[in-house]
Amino acid sequence: MKALITAVFGFIACAVCAGEPVAGGIRFSRAVNVDGVDYPAGTTIYAESYPTQFVVKPVVSAGTYIFYGTFDANHGGQKVYPDYTGTTFMLMPPPTVGDVVEVTFSSYANYVWADANTDVPDAEQDGTEEKPYRVLQKAVDGMLAKNKSYNMVLVKPGVYDEGGTPRIDGSGENGRLACRVCVGTAKQSFIIRAVGGPLVTSIVGAKDTTSGEPAPYEGWGTNGVRCVQLRDGGCLQGFTLINGAGARETAASANHKQGGAVAGSGPSSAIVLDCVVSNACANAGGAICSASMVRCRVVDCVARMSLVYNANVVSCEFYGNRLVAQPAGQKYFEQCKLYNCTFASGDTSRSIGIDAAYNSIIADVGSINAAAGANNWAWNVTTRPDASVFTVDNPLFRKPLTGDLRLTRISPCIGSIEAPTGANYGTNYWKFATSDLNGGLLHVAADGKLTAGALQTEFPDEIALYVDATNGSDANDGLQLGSALKTLAAAMTNDNCFVGVTVYVAPGVYDSGTMASDDGDVRNRVSIPEGVSLVSLGGATNTVIMGAAATETTAPVRCVHMHRNTSLVGFTLTGGHTDSSVGGGGVYAPSAYGGKTRVSDCIITNNVSGYRGGGANACALYRCYLGNNEVTDSSRLGSASNAGMLCNCIVDSQKTSSTRCYITTIRNCTFLPTKTANAQEAIGFSSSADTNNCYNSIFLCKTRPEANYVSCIIATNATDVGTRTFNPAVLGETVRLVTVAEAKVKPNGGLWRSSPAVDAGSNALYDMSWGDVDIRGARRIVNGTIDIGACEFDPSLLKGLMFIFR
Repeated sequence: MKALITAVFGFIACAVCAGEPVAGGIRFSRAVNVDGVDYPAGTTIYAESYPTQFVVKPVVSAGTYIFYGTFDANHGGQKVYPDYTGTTFMLMPPPTVGDVVEVTFSSYANYVWADANTDVPDAEQDGTEEKPYRVLQKAVDGMLAKNKSYNMVLVKPGVYDEGGTPRIDGSGENGRLACRVCVGTAKQSFIIRAVGGPLVTSIVGAKDTTSGEPAPYEGWGTNGVRCVQLRDGGCLQGFTLINGAGARETAASANHKQGGAVAGSGPSSAIVLDCVVSNACANAGGAICSASMVRCRVVDCVARMSLVYNANVVSCEFYGNRLVAQPAGQKYFEQCKLYNCTFASGDTSRSIGIDAAYNSIIADVGSINAAAGANNWAWNVTTRPDASVFTVDNPLFRKPLTGDLRLTRISPCIGSIEAPTGANYGTNYWKFATSDLNGGLLHVAADGKLTAGALQTEFPDEIALYVDATNGSDANDGLQLGSALKTLAAAMTNDNCFVGVTVYVAPGVYDSGTMASDDGDVRNRVSIPEGVSLVSLGGATNTVIMGAAATETTAPVRCVHMHRNTSLVGFTLTGGHTDSSVGGGGVYAPSAYGGKTRVSDCIITNNVSGYRGGGANACALYRCYLGNNEVTDSSRLGSASNAGMLCNCIVDSQKTSSTRCYITTIRNCTFLPTKTANAQEAIGFSSSADTNNCYNSIFLCKTRPEANYVSCIIATNATDVGTRTFNPAVLGETVRLVTVAEAKVKPNGGLWRSSPAVDAGSNALYDMSWGDVDIRGARRIVNGTIDIGACEFDPSLLKGLMFIFR
């Protein structure tokens, strides 16, 4: 997507890359460095494709700051703001603009300095870098007294908590809310800039300790101190603004009730840039009122009517903020437009009210009211606009419970948005969307698609939690193996356990702790939340999840309960029990999930259920061994598995007379002979054709001729097969009827070289997304054609098998 194709110096030049420009150009009024190349004033650049970003850094003399660039009046005059190095990321105008956009950069050379750490009285200072003012308001007043344009107050790291008296605004109004810093006079391009950034520079307001306001309004009042007031042309960059406080609706003056941290003179004339706003409160605009926000974080602020009021909000993040009380018309945003923003952890009974939102992510609110916009994401929102405005899906934040709202690399928001050329993006989108929250490039995928949200410079891997039954403690954080949790239940209820997390389990026996099922029907040793993976570090033979039978004092305990889109890898599940009429003694998922739970490389044995699915219920099982499980109800259906799918699995003899699998799709599985005198059928017939499909599988025990067999081997003369007649015309030409001896299957399920199952399966019936290895860890297809059954014959892999069943 990076495609500078021409540089023009007062005339049209030939393209330096293949292709013709697809978008209008950008002309720079002064010398610039674009993507590392210096160009003189008057340069025009074009793009080969859209969207394309350019890294622009104007060339200026030493000691001069570039603070912003402005698109020409014909294109709205919108400003774009560089980071602390003077670098600006610019998005090329879309083809619909179609002409050349002029960009003029403004430079600053008039400075006054402030340093909260100086011990010299302000009366003895002159505002130079060598003699900075201690009180920030004194520095602002000193700059205003110079009566110049393009002024900058440069602020050194420190805590600015002095000053703050009732101010008089430009119209002469008295009695305004006290502000720690106030630009009380309209002044062209007046910038207050923290040179060290928000981590080391803060402006501290103050709560009103005299107001006597009731809960939850303690500290709100007309004697509070706002952090900053901005007039026309004012900008604040790079501060943490903390404890700013206004009043609630009982105040007589609107000024006291609006803007806890910042109050401006309008979104087009006051800017808050690269700031963190925390613990502010006010009736309306609890954080910010009447000032646009660019690259800001707003956390733990409280408002009565609105968190942000009357603002353009660009590349900002909102986390942990609250609206208190419940008056009519209460909304987190009021009269606001959002561009590439992320909002999460709000109050699910409150609303988001925005004039428009573009490429933004909103989670955990009651409702969204957006008049226009596109390509936004909503999650856990009760009421929302139609899908053309908000796509409803989990954005997969990294650690939403702790405020880490970065998108994990599997987030559906990444690279999912078509280039913003349509009218529903708004004519100004390309001017606002220039960088992410951290000042980095927007993420543009190789196919030109954009990404939603404020954080786009990195997409971390899913986080991991660790459990160790021997060395762990449930008092640990679980984030490293050395600080592992002890029980599986503690891991699943950990604050960091959410969609996308993998929980790694050290070898050991996990037989303590229980968790309830959603419907409360049975206790479980572990219940895996939606989207979480539980993976053993030592494999199934060394890592055991053990259930328990009911006693006079305790209820039965199932091994594993699974939610939608979960996975379980590498465990022995044993000893699980359920009550009467409850299925899945070893592992259970609701049938409604449609197989969207995955169990891999597990041994499922000696489990008992009071209903179907003694071993497993409604799960997709891959490379698993199922043996000696039981169903105790009179139906005796599905002692090994009920519903779901088995792929590359070995199904051994089960307890009592029962059907091993019921309403289960069978793919590349091996059913071993029954080891007792009990009659056991491999497949329980159901009238639904699509639930009785058996593909590429071997049946060495009794099975029903009514099921649908394709590319299978069925033994017909073993003592436990009985006298049923299998009609080849009904079964199909791909089914082979042989004796158990002729099948040449080893007791552990492996194949002899001379087995008719070798190279006899159908590759078309196997999907490699199910795994490219068999149950032993050998390649699934050897010699070009898949073998029938769970084990692939491969003489080169007779050692190092995943596990051998005896």
